[in-house]
Amino acid sequence: MAQERTKRDIFSLALGLLLGAASWAIVPLMSDSFEPFDNEIFFYTGQSIVSIAALLIGYFFRVRH
Repeated sequence: MAQERTKRDIFSLALGLLLGAASWAIVPLMSDSFEPFDNEIFFYTGQSIVSIAALLIGYFFRVRH
């Protein structure tokens, strides 16, 4: 049981890191500026992607801390 939780925690962390990197990588594809803070729309788009993913992971895996 504890080993299953550890695998899930590692998976959640890895997915969060990948989605976090994706939220930063999406900005140059949509805008000429490199830094997402230069443009609010794309910053909030990237943060929304990460937030929605975090909510879905929490809902489906029932992570309770």
